[in-house]
Amino acid sequence: MNVKIKLKDTTTPIYYEGVLSHFLEGNTLALLFEDNIVRNFPLIHIWYYETQQDRFRTKTPSETISKL
Repeated sequence: MNVKIKLKDTTTPIYYEGVLSHFLEGNTLALLFEDNIVRNFPLIHIWYYETQQDRFRTKTPSETISKL
């Protein structure tokens, strides 16, 4: 997943690649990377963030149940 973070103190956004997951931990945005490193960003310093990830088609229940 790719994550774009725009901090309040700069005009240039920061891009992170190789993010497995993002979650809120209290008042911080936490990013979990592929190498098991977690980076925390206090929300007070973030203007906004965007995530972009590949969409995989999931099977519907009728597709998962075998028809005998």
